[in-house]
Amino acid sequence: MTIESDGNLLIYMSWRAEDKEIARAAGHEFYLRHVRFLYWVCRRVCLEIFDSEEWVEDLVQETFVRAYEQADTFNGDRVQGAREEMERVVRCWLVRIARHLAIDRLRRKKADQREINLAPESWKEVSDPSKPNITEETVQEEFNQLSLVRDAIQCVLDDREQEILRVRMLWYDPTQIHQRLPDEVVKELAEHFDTTPENLRQIWCRAVKKIEAHLMDDLDNLPPNK
Repeated sequence: MTIESDGNLLIYMSWRAEDKEIARAAGHEFYLRHVRFLYWVCRRVCLEIFDSEEWVEDLVQETFVRAYEQADTFNGDRVQGAREEMERVVRCWLVRIARHLAIDRLRRKKADQREINLAPESWKEVSDPSKPNITEETVQEEFNQLSLVRDAIQCVLDDREQEILRVRMLWYDPTQIHQRLPDEVVKELAEHFDTTPENLRQIWCRAVKKIEAHLMDDLDNLPPNK
């Protein structure tokens, strides 16, 4: 199993109903290959979401269990290139699983802690219809979307693309249409990367398309919640 690619290991893992021995051997090799990386990811996710490392080991185990059970949902047909490219795509898939499991745990934790306030003074708190209907669910949905975009940026963009994207976003103003970076910023950025202003625009467009393609792949590769 040690010579098999991650894609093949996931295929073997998906055979757990037909050949448990091969599926378990593949799962064991998959675990050994990615456990150190996933531990680091889960530690980062737990600190970000829970501000604690208490759930790190549990999240690692839950992520591997979900990956094993849903191995048949991974779509590696679109992966082109060497074994390292498959490893990168698989690890991005694992990151998404870990993040969604952590968010689900946070949602359950908040639900358990939620209490109904029946104090008379609380009845005076009436929603203002002129204000946006901001709920916990809408905030959580925005958080999920931002997390997916951030993961996409880290997974598919190189250092140059990430830096150009970061500078572009620093100057972004949602109230303006047809925005352009200040000329001095474009000049400095072009000199830093030894390129032209026109090429900066092309790099930006390619980066956006790569992020969009990665997010579309999420729809195919994200394991369903149980």
